[in-house]
Amino acid sequence: MQSTPQKRRTTYSFEFKKKAVELAKNARFIADVARKLKVPTANIFYWLKAEEEGRLVKLEKPKRRKPRHPGRRHKYKLEFRLAAVQRVKEIGSIAAVARELNVPDQTLHNWVEAEKAGKLEATISFSLEEIRALKVACLEQFHKLEAMHSKENKETMKHVISAKQKLSRFQT
Repeated sequence: MQSTPQKRRTTYSFEFKKKAVELAKNARFIADVARKLKVPTANIFYWLKAEEEGRLVKLEKPKRRKPRHPGRRHKYKLEFRLAAVQRVKEIGSIAAVARELNVPDQTLHNWVEAEKAGKLEATISFSLEEIRALKVACLEQFHKLEAMHSKENKETMKHVISAKQKLSRFQT
């Protein structure tokens, strides 16, 4: 059995609708205008009513944001995901929070479900002793880099000092 092809919905520009409304207002029969413009009569009646009620206005399409890296999945930080789930709990609507944060509804739904199941947590966790040991090791590496590159490359040193300052702010 062959299926019949679906007829695509026709969209009309604001200017076309305005022209149709003006012609319909001045015409004796709306059906004549519909035939002339090759538009269903019901559309013209709908546009006339919308114009009377002030609903026939030009709407701007929202601009679609281009993905930063087409074809690659976006990774969200754990803090962001937890805050989004908390916001859903406060508001009670996944769709509203998804629009607010510009996140796909399904993604936010998955985070909420993962949080309910207790799976929305950091995948890597370190003990306080491990963090302190890593911090000490990093600071030692920074001191070695400072000694090696202090005279050679000032640009490298800027990055080393910046990273060292960030690490120093991290309290253990």
